[in-house]
Amino acid sequence: MNGDSPPLRQRLREKIRGATASAILEAGEAVFAEQGLNSARMDDIAMRAGVAVGTLYNYFADRAALIAALVDSRRDELIQRIDESLASVEALPFAKQLEAFVMAAFQHFKTHRPFLTILMEAESAHLTTAKPRDSVRALFERCEAIVARGVQLGAVKDDALVDYAAMLHGCLRAVFTRGRICGDPVDPTAENATALVDFFMRGAGSSA
Repeated sequence: MNGDSPPLRQRLREKIRGATASAILEAGEAVFAEQGLNSARMDDIAMRAGVAVGTLYNYFADRAALIAALVDSRRDELIQRIDESLASVEALPFAKQLEAFVMAAFQHFKTHRPFLTILMEAESAHLTTAKPRDSVRALFERCEAIVARGVQLGAVKDDALVDYAAMLHGCLRAVFTRGRICGDPVDPTAENATALVDFFMRGAGSSA
């Protein structure tokens, strides 16, 4: 009996296809960050990924499709990382939950530092058609969720006149922006996360 059954071959093909798509996304992330969203060459991305140009186009019809897939992938990773981190500290005081949230965001953008460059370029050039803002929006929505949790726990002021979610989002963006402008890497240390949380809570923290 042949052990290489059709289901086994199908799973193998799917695994190879997934690995190839991942390699192309990693290469695209690097090349887009190095050359710019509008200047990056698909030939260079294929070469970086170790695939033929034709193979790249079998996976992604054009540059816009590749950027959209990259945004979707990195956004999903960000959401998963944050949600898993928050689930693991749900029973802790709110400040510790907020630290876990900040650390998850730091870790994501450290892992995908070239993608941060892509997001910054897309925003400065007002590029919206390729969906780079989806990741920015995903992070903001998680800021809204963690702030809402803080309000519910009585740790954050319930003030309709102040958008604390936007302020938290701004604190995170300030760290990422400084890293890009000054060439300093985002440093995902517990100390940095604690400092950001302390700064935020001094203004948003409830005195109750």
